[in-house]
Amino acid sequence: MFHLEKKTASRKFIDLIKTAVSKLANWEPSIPIEAGDYGTLDRETGQFERQGNIYKEVEIKSITSRFPPIIGPQIDMYQVASLTVKKLDVKYAAKSSGNSPSEIMFSGKWQFGRARGALLLMHHSRITRLPDELLQELKLSSWVKGKFIVTHIHTCPAYALYLSAKNSEIVDISLHAFGSSASPSASTTGVGVGAYWVADGVPGTFQRAAAPEPVFVPLYQVKELRKHTETRREGHNLVVKEEEAWEPIEVPWNFLDEDGKEGPEDPEEHSSEYESDKQE
Repeated sequence: MFHLEKKTASRKFIDLIKTAVSKLANWEPSIPIEAGDYGTLDRETGQFERQGNIYKEVEIKSITSRFPPIIGPQIDMYQVASLTVKKLDVKYAAKSSGNSPSEIMFSGKWQFGRARGALLLMHHSRITRLPDELLQELKLSSWVKGKFIVTHIHTCPAYALYLSAKNSEIVDISLHAFGSSASPSASTTGVGVGAYWVADGVPGTFQRAAAPEPVFVPLYQVKELRKHTETRREGHNLVVKEEEAWEPIEVPWNFLDEDGKEGPEDPEEHSSEYESDKQE
């Protein structure tokens, strides 16, 4: 089975990306997510369901008003690949010769294996995050207890994501400046806003989009406060100390097999498939 159902594919993609970067992939990147949002993950699809934003909460406004989100520098092409995906080749900004207006802003080639693999590309990405000082002060507020808070978002004007078909495919993906030519046999999307994606060898699930502004949020991080208990010996006494720390949340579903079906994990089967894929 090459293509998975939408909800099955989205959760499997989220799992694979989370294993690589400890962040959550957004299967619907055009749905807005902002730093400071709080909410839950839908168990069936993995989509973030926003309940509100900490910057709009009156109860903690005296804290949040002093620490606005921090916007980081632009990254030309932010790439995330799951563990068994092999990067074969990557090139940037190759202008064509002669009078042709074509320009390939980015191109890459990846080898996937027999296990399901995931790839996420974000052009001109920026990270917006909550300041560390804000998170430290929020620890003292009872309001945040039990809240899942978006601490980081990756925004971009163009993204591409791919969930493999488990047939050891080699995938070519490139981002072209508007007006450049592409093979009619390739999978393309001409958005008329300055850039479009071209892909070859994509039997799995491929999504891509581009826009004039960084309106997409393909990747984000959600954290919660968790208690940690530390026991240490001081002289002849054992001292128990409890601390709270912000940590990435766990997804609300159980282990997913290679086809995204939920169930108890078979460690031996999963491990052997993963190890054989690494050796290819």
